[in-house]
Formats: sequence, structure tokens, C-alpha cells
Amino acid sequence: MSDPFQRAGPLILIADDDETERFLQRQVLEPAGFEIVEAKNGSAALEAFNEHRPDLVILDVMMPEMSGFEVCQAIRTLPGGRNTPVLMATALDDVDSIERAYRVGATDFIDKPINWPVLPHRVRYLLRAHETLRNLVVSQGRLAEAQRIAGVGNFRWLPQSKLVECSAELCRMFGLGDRARSVPVLALLRRVPGLDRKAVIHALRQVLEGEKIDLDHRVVMAGGEIRTLYLRAETTADGDELPYLQGSCQDITERKRNELELAAARDEARTADAAKTAFLAAMSHELRTPLNAIIGFSEMIAGQAFGPIGQGRYVDYARNTGEAGRQMLDFVVDVLTIAQLEAGRFTLELE
Repeated sequence: MSDPFQRAGPLILIADDDETERFLQRQVLEPAGFEIVEAKNGSAALEAFNEHRPDLVILDVMMPEMSGFEVCQAIRTLPGGRNTPVLMATALDDVDSIERAYRVGATDFIDKPINWPVLPHRVRYLLRAHETLRNLVVSQGRLAEAQRIAGVGNFRWLPQSKLVECSAELCRMFGLGDRARSVPVLALLRRVPGLDRKAVIHALRQVLEGEKIDLDHRVVMAGGEIRTLYLRAETTADGDELPYLQGSCQDITERKRNELELAAARDEARTADAAKTAFLAAMSHELRTPLNAIIGFSEMIAGQAFGPIGQGRYVDYARNTGEAGRQMLDFVVDVLTIAQLEAGRFTLELE
């Protein structure tokens, strides 16, 4: 198989049982920058197609063994042949033959005798159209894949129409299949629960007055699953076209679920903290009383209030105990003050 990247120009397969016809086509196309490969019948054309993978096929309708219709139909089943441009050359001018050519997969047809100066331009036009279509298909495929990964779908709606042009991902979000298509407005709204539907309809009315849509709403899938979508849209117009609504929807179900879980955890933590604060504020007296007793008795022992103590080290122990008690009391007072402030029970006194 020839390498397309090594070609000097587009490769054209000419399939015609008339040697003179093949010669004339070659003489016209080669000076125009095209490379040529020839086939004298249908079987040879299929072999040449498999071997060379041409960029375009010029196919005579009336050939022995296999007609051009049969060859065209067979090409469409070959690897790489589904979208290759096929130009049918025919002297048949009846409508049935033309319709049959298109039915079997012909891209276009040209009358015989061929207008030779026109042929190179016709071939260039078909190649440009094919390249444009291929780029469009590739771009649409990449966009659809990117939307699938990001969970984003887009739409376009002409308010005078009952149909909305939806991307494949948007259809999947609403449980309406997995390919891009036009969907009735009512079919989309029926997927939105009652309260959310009212909000969406209200937003649509506002956007038609020049505002923008920016809201979250739920959709109910066919199986009953509820998803949350983030809807953004605005009205726009291209040139002299009627204004239309275009926008996007993003599936934020997981984000919403995480937000709810975080909010629940935050509320639970606040409740626990409030309970702790209330407990500490209420326990102010109960915590100070035993510490005051410890400090008081330690000072009495250290001061030998009831007479001298035989062992001097017990006096040191008492002093240490009192100091530790005072430090603990200062800490408890600070903690209780903070708790009272949080609970709103602390009273400031001006001095």
C-alpha cells in the first residue's frame, strides 16, 4: 500500500474500460498536480483501491464484469472506502441512473463526454469538500469526547421553534439517548421536577428579555435517578439571523452531594462545639471550687499554720502543689472565659 505522506499530490484512481478515456483523464489531471493510478475494469479498481488507498476515485458506470454501480458499492465496504470521494462518469442521463449512483454511495457524477478543462476543478472541489467534512467530523468527535469527560453539554434553541438542538452529552444528561439530535422543548422540561421546572421557565422568560440564565436545577432520569445540572445560557444572534438561545449544562451531581455532606458535617461540628461550650460555661463553678481548695490547703501546709513540720521537704512539696494549682486555675479561667464568650454569657465590666 502506498504511503499517503510520501505523495507529491492527491492520488486519483481512474477506473474505465476505455483506454483512450483513461489516457485523456491522465493528461488533464497530471499537469494539474494529481498523481494517477489506472484500472481497466471493476475488479482491477477494487484491487488498486486496496493497494493504493487513493484520495478520490473517478469511476465509469459502464464497465465489463462489474458495473460502476457495483464497484462503488463495494468500495464503500472496504477499509478506508467509506468516505472516499467517488466521482461517477456516465453518459447515462436518465434520472434513475443518477439516483442509483447516489444510492450506492457516489459523491457526485460528471457527464460524458467530459468537459476536460472543468475536470481538474471538479476534482479539487470534491477533495476540498471531503477534507472540510473530515475535519468537521473529527472536531465534532473531539468536542463530544471532551464534553463527555467534563460532563458538559450544549444546546441551541430558536424560540420560535418547538425543537432544541442538543449535543450528545446533553441528551445523555436528560436520559434521551446518546447522540446529538433535536429534542422537543416539552420533552426536556418534563425531565425537570415541578419546583425546578417553574424556576427554569421563569429563567427562560427572563433570558428572552435580554438577561442571562445562571442556575442549578434537577432532572429525573428514566429510572428515577435524580441528577443536578448547572444551566448557563444567553440570547445571541449571528448577523441578520433571528435571535436564538444558546447555552450549556454541566452535571454537578457529585459536587452538590459533596456540598451537602460537608454542610451536614459542618452543622454537626457546630452543634458539638456549642454543646461543649455550654457545658464548660455551666461547669465554671464546679471546676474552680476544687482548685481553690487545693491551692488554699497547700498554702496552709507550706506556711505551717498548725505548727512546724518535721520534714522540710514536705513544705517544698506543698509550695510546688500550690504553684501548680494556681497555674491550673489560670488555665481553667482562660478556657472558661472563652467558653462564656462563645456562649454569650460573659459580661464585660468597665473599671
